[in-house]
Amino acid sequence: MIKIQVHAIYLYIMKICLKYGVNKEENMITPITYYKKNKKRGFTLIAIILIAVFCIYFVTSLVQSVYDTSKEMSTSPFKCFSLAKKSYRSENILESELNNIAEIETMYNIITIPTTIKTIFGTTSAYIIFPENSNKLNQIFNKCKLSLTAGSFPVDDQNEIMLHESILKNKNLKIGDKLSDFSIVGTFTGDTNIILGMISESTQIALSLKSDTYLLFPMDDKLKEMNYDLSSLSKDRWEVLTYSSAIKALDEDFETLDFVMVIVIVMVAICLSISVASFVYTLYSSRYDEFAILNAVGYSKKKIKFILLNETLIIAIVSWILGFLLSIAVLLVANEAIYKEMGQTMQILSANGLVYTLLVPIMVFICSVVPTIRKLSKTDLVTIIERR
Repeated sequence: MIKIQVHAIYLYIMKICLKYGVNKEENMITPITYYKKNKKRGFTLIAIILIAVFCIYFVTSLVQSVYDTSKEMSTSPFKCFSLAKKSYRSENILESELNNIAEIETMYNIITIPTTIKTIFGTTSAYIIFPENSNKLNQIFNKCKLSLTAGSFPVDDQNEIMLHESILKNKNLKIGDKLSDFSIVGTFTGDTNIILGMISESTQIALSLKSDTYLLFPMDDKLKEMNYDLSSLSKDRWEVLTYSSAIKALDEDFETLDFVMVIVIVMVAICLSISVASFVYTLYSSRYDEFAILNAVGYSKKKIKFILLNETLIIAIVSWILGFLLSIAVLLVANEAIYKEMGQTMQILSANGLVYTLLVPIMVFICSVVPTIRKLSKTDLVTIIERR
């Protein structure tokens, strides 16, 4: 009777050895042996982790792109110049207050009108700038280092505008179309996303527009110094718009949205990571027969744990890399098919996205590998074979 039981156990060990790729004679097994013999499980696990990484990175990049687009549209002009607007509380202001700022090289009296720019999740704003005459418009154009790509410059006393190419695409317009009451006569490229134009006197009166804003160009490399001096102007008399104030206003606008989106992204990342980890733990829980056989043919528990750790590490790294590459590929397609059509670009490489995706392999280790190893340490592997 004992011989029959021993023989049965031996046959059972041989069966499991064949199933999991354990060669009793060579007594060698590597971290990829199991998945070489069980390709379907390996591909399933890689696919699940890959999709989790892709979802987290893709969503993070989309959210980040909204901020980047808004930042480009609303702050890029202030890398070149600053604006000082007369406060409604103080109409009688002399330009001498600005002339006393030594870092100002050139000053233009202008009219500004905001316009909306579409983003994936909403709208942001850009500026339409109307100088006093077409000569000053040309000067502003050159100082911003812009390049005319099509059409012509607006002319005096006409309701004509020229748009940055990105804004023209964003609004799905072309030369000859109208934006509000203004005819589009030209388009340009450059690092400053603005709209330049000329406005008729009758339209100024009809819209109650006032030339109460000054566009200020600094001397070479003196933008920070000029903005610092502008900050000393009386807040009751002037409203100053600079690059730092534009960034501050943008961050304040996005503060609540960023907080909510971070919570959403982190929760999604954690939920996906825990789901993946649960699947991995279930997979390992069904492999205690394999661990018992490995122990029976000479592998210590320490060696089995080492194989398990390396096995999971390899799968997690491969899946993470494939998920990241898939995200980059899809984002590149989305950038070409959607963002460029809207006159925008998205940030393909995202530091936040990379950090969030690391939650997946981390949670896999915490929620699956660690419990499996602890259970393995407390389990008498010999009894598993005896029960069989």
